[in-house]
Amino acid sequence: MPAVASGTVAVTGANGFIGSYMCATLLEKGYTVRAVVRNSSDQAKIAHLLALPGAAERLTCVSGQLLEAGGYDDAFAGCAAVVHTAAVVEILDNSDAENKIVRPAVEGTKNVLASCRKAGIQRLVMTSSVAAVQAPLGKPDDHLYTEADWNEWSTITSDAYGYAKVQQEKALWSSLEAEPASFDAAVLCPSVVLGPPLTKQHTKSSTVFVREVLFGNSLNNFNTSFVDVRDVAAAAAAALARPEAGGTRTIVTGDEGPMNTLEIGPICQKSFPQYRVGGTARYGGWTMWAGSLVGLVPQFAHAQFTRTYTFSNARLKSALGVSPRPLATTVRDSAQAMIDGGW
Repeated sequence: MPAVASGTVAVTGANGFIGSYMCATLLEKGYTVRAVVRNSSDQAKIAHLLALPGAAERLTCVSGQLLEAGGYDDAFAGCAAVVHTAAVVEILDNSDAENKIVRPAVEGTKNVLASCRKAGIQRLVMTSSVAAVQAPLGKPDDHLYTEADWNEWSTITSDAYGYAKVQQEKALWSSLEAEPASFDAAVLCPSVVLGPPLTKQHTKSSTVFVREVLFGNSLNNFNTSFVDVRDVAAAAAAALARPEAGGTRTIVTGDEGPMNTLEIGPICQKSFPQYRVGGTARYGGWTMWAGSLVGLVPQFAHAQFTRTYTFSNARLKSALGVSPRPLATTVRDSAQAMIDGGW
């Protein structure tokens, strides 16, 4: 399929943390952006989008409903491409997982695909997660995860989020394989996303880890990898503009590799010596160990606290041309935006 280097691009979940940066980056690249939100009349939710550079000339906010058949038909009509970021991110709470986590991922993606077919777009870029790549259990600790890996361990009961992300991707690829479409697709699999929030609501997303260390609060202390939201958006723009990106999935993660979330504290402290920056472990090692022995701590949670997963970002660099920012820069910019915003 041809690349989409210009024209109108619809962004689902546009007022979310990742979606907002997708809009900002696409505007910067000269695209016209159709920001799709649940309620485009809610000015409090879209004010930061309307304030983006270039938004006055090339951004409109429209309503779209992820879980309604045809809920994106009007939003996608006349668009050259779609960037799908609307999602539910819930890692540890599996209560009512079918409706809260799996259904938005799978049924929502099917609705997106149906609206894309009706609109006759040229390319779909979908945000997935490294949760669809890593296997919490079943692979050796020194395994280097690449785009060829799939999470075949998670189930709706053991790890609903990872399971949902796998099913979401499978729904996409199987649909395009089963029925020809006017468009192809590219999938991005980011690790935990940090970066400067554009609105107070964004501080409640994954960048909350930075906010917690600024306040010296306790935080979920597990092992993970990080990436800058601006690099995720840059990867999406590249996936739109490069013909060879069609039909691919790309891991989007930084260079530092896996670490404990508590390590954000010392990184942040170096940039802000005038503050006392901290953050404490919400769960101690003994608590996790003892809880796992008596079944109070699920296998997935215990694995996240005791194991590390290393992801390759070679394809991100070579195929999409994105060199991730240093984590120290990401943490500094995230904290500064929260301080400047009074959040």
